[in-house]
Amino acid sequence: MGRTKSTTGINLTRFNKGKRARVESPNPPRNIEPNKDKKQIYEELKSWVLISERKVILLPEEFDSFFNGLLQRNWTNLADPYLKYDPNIVSEFYTNAWVEDSNDLKVKVKGKWIYYDRNAINHFLGNPLPDNVECTYQPIKNLIYEWFNERYIVEKLCIPNKSFQTGSTGHLLRIKRKDMKTLAQVWMTFLLTNIIPLGHVSDLNLPRCQLLYTIMRDDYKVDVAQIISHHMYKIARLEINKNNEKAKGSLGFPTLITALCESQGVAVNPTIKIRPTIDKKITDQNCINLEEAHQQPHPPHPSHVEDQPSMVLSEQHSPTTITMEHIMEYIRASTEHIHLQNASNHKGILYIQQGLYHGSSQGQNNPWMAPAEFNNYLSWPRDRHNFSWEAGASGVGIRVGDESEIRFGEEDVVEDGCYPFKTCV
Repeated sequence: MGRTKSTTGINLTRFNKGKRARVESPNPPRNIEPNKDKKQIYEELKSWVLISERKVILLPEEFDSFFNGLLQRNWTNLADPYLKYDPNIVSEFYTNAWVEDSNDLKVKVKGKWIYYDRNAINHFLGNPLPDNVECTYQPIKNLIYEWFNERYIVEKLCIPNKSFQTGSTGHLLRIKRKDMKTLAQVWMTFLLTNIIPLGHVSDLNLPRCQLLYTIMRDDYKVDVAQIISHHMYKIARLEINKNNEKAKGSLGFPTLITALCESQGVAVNPTIKIRPTIDKKITDQNCINLEEAHQQPHPPHPSHVEDQPSMVLSEQHSPTTITMEHIMEYIRASTEHIHLQNASNHKGILYIQQGLYHGSSQGQNNPWMAPAEFNNYLSWPRDRHNFSWEAGASGVGIRVGDESEIRFGEEDVVEDGCYPFKTCV
């Protein structure tokens, strides 16, 4: 193949001059033949690389577009895999999973049939795409005369002035990861571990760019269970590694396979930890496109800010100077709120404990502690700390009654710092 080059001008036609048409490849060569002894296949697969899934842990306002996309598609189970997997179960799964018929996707593991068809995976993942909802990705992908608009893909995935790399005849090849927007790189990281696991992560070829584009479109539906099931089928038939015969192959979905087998009655022993989580630290290190960040317009700086006091706008948009009194009022209100929360938690703990005690006293050999015993054991530190600067007689107390009201004043101080609950600690 000739050298590759990058271009920003793209033809939008499905079949243009010099562009390769998609052709179904024949049965690929295999470095593990299906007629080999199963034990030999199993031993060879044990040396292959396992590409594990990644757990997503992001706080609010950390890549909200990505996190909201997971929630919108109901992919929370997909983003929350087991923390460990069983490598022996995975090897046995792929040893026995070689099938001719893609409509009969089941494999025997430890004497039990494990189904990994679309419906089985969709059910296991919490039904992310209900049966009455049509997938957008597969119909567009399978069309002959109308296909994805490459210009839209570039606009969605690439930073300005970047595009597909093309071959010597002008056909589209791939998009480099470094040319992608930050959000596209975050989705790509998730895609290449939890949906179509691959070891090659420096770029995406055209079909995978189309899938990534579809996932990033809020108005497009993606049958992720069908994609995962088909990818498992391709791994089992060794099609994923057909162009890399001399190197070790790779096996995907180890935690999903472990969980599927366990859910269908197979005893598993997860011992290998999955890859690092997709969190803010990982995304900042590996997904932030600095060129995109530099191209973002900065908000204008107001003039003479240094010489003016801090200001806030009221409801009538009139400036008000923030004083120390305002700050202290905020701190007091926040502290009072925490006190009320602690009081409510204490009431809840007592209520639960009493219920457990009465429930366990019905002929149990080891009944729960009585409420008084539990109170002594709990050593509740009261609902409000007595600060050293507070005077005993003039301090401000907190009283939480049955209606969870907060009252302040000298009349509300109770003896020994004890608050008027039904049971006082």
